[in-house]
Amino acid sequence: MAASPKDEMEYDEDLGPISEECTTAINNACSYNEEEEIPNFVVFFEDQAEVRRYQAKRFLRYLRNRKSLICLPVIQMPDVDQWENDEQALKSALKVEIEFTKILEDLQTAASEAVDTHLLTFVEGYLTRQQRNITYLQREITYQKQLEEMREQERQEQERQEQERQEQERQEQERQEQERQEQERQEQERQEQERKEQAQERKEQKQAQEMQEVEEQKQAQEMQEVEEQKQEQEMQEVEEQEQEQEMQEVEEQEQEQEMQEVEEQEQEQEVQEMEEQKQEQEQEVQEMEEQKQEQEVQEMEEQKQEQEQEVQEMEEQKQEQEQEVQEMEEQKQEQEQEVQEMEEQKQEQEQEVQEMEEQKQEQEMEEQEMKEQKQEQEMEEQEMKEEGMKQQEQQEQEREMKELEQEQQEQKMQEQEQERKEQQESSGKPAGALA
Repeated sequence: MAASPKDEMEYDEDLGPISEECTTAINNACSYNEEEEIPNFVVFFEDQAEVRRYQAKRFLRYLRNRKSLICLPVIQMPDVDQWENDEQALKSALKVEIEFTKILEDLQTAASEAVDTHLLTFVEGYLTRQQRNITYLQREITYQKQLEEMREQERQEQERQEQERQEQERQEQERQEQERQEQERQEQERQEQERKEQAQERKEQKQAQEMQEVEEQKQAQEMQEVEEQKQEQEMQEVEEQEQEQEMQEVEEQEQEQEMQEVEEQEQEQEVQEMEEQKQEQEQEVQEMEEQKQEQEVQEMEEQKQEQEQEVQEMEEQKQEQEQEVQEMEEQKQEQEQEVQEMEEQKQEQEQEVQEMEEQKQEQEMEEQEMKEQKQEQEMEEQEMKEEGMKQQEQQEQEREMKELEQEQQEQKMQEQEQERKEQQESSGKPAGALA
């Protein structure tokens, strides 16, 4: 069905972007969360929902075309909203299909009693589809039973494998427990062996210590003897050294007297030399003061010149720093301009991305509308085909009616011809009698 002009919306106008809340709500409304693993018959149910809706419209259209009263009954909801498994859902669907088939069969019976050929033809197509749907559902129920049996077998196989795995784990634990006990026993034996070895070692060490103590005692005795001999020798040496020291002290006293005399003479000479040196130093001090004053004057002048040069250098550095500050400000301004340009580019890119997303959404909506239009076209083509079939049936019925009328006219003409012949024959018999 084509959409009416009121239902259509113009998307050429620049209405501007919508809010994020509205965008999220529209995406949620358009989304369809399909499960990863769904049964095969779900597609059949989805198609049947569309087909049932289309068939209901056809029935209503048929009633309107036949100028009949439309009075829809109250349809109750199913007793069950959720089924335990696929087989129950298929059985419920099969029950509904059988009830609908019974309704169509009752309609076919009523049309046969009313000799409504057009209605019979209209209903036969639906009955054929109903038989096909019932056959499909029965086959799916059988398949689901087989699938459930296979799942039960797999579950039993998994349980058996789980039991085997548990048995293997139990055996493995027992084997590990035996190994652990064996290791503990070996560890105990090893510890016992180590204790014996340690006791043997301690015994040997004790014997070695005793031997070592005996040897140390012997060595100590020998050392004492050696030290006694050494002390005797040292005593003799000390006595000899005392005698030598006494001789040295006598010689030193003589030398000291000689040295004192020599020192007195040297001191007198040194006093004279010191006086001469003092006079020379005073002269040198005067010369040094004069030279120092001259050097200070020169240094002051040089420092003054250096300060002036430093001031000039400071001014030059200050100018250079000001230039650098200006260059830094210019670079900062350039960087700010670049940042602004980057932000503008970023905004433009975001706008482009948003426009592309809007175009993508519009394309998706257009594709969905195209799909809907395609479905409507297919439904219209199907209706056209059915109408064409109806027209062909009507033409065939009209042709059959014309043929029947022609046959009736021919029969009437034959009857008239026979009556005319009979009249002629009846009129010819008296003439023969007169002759």
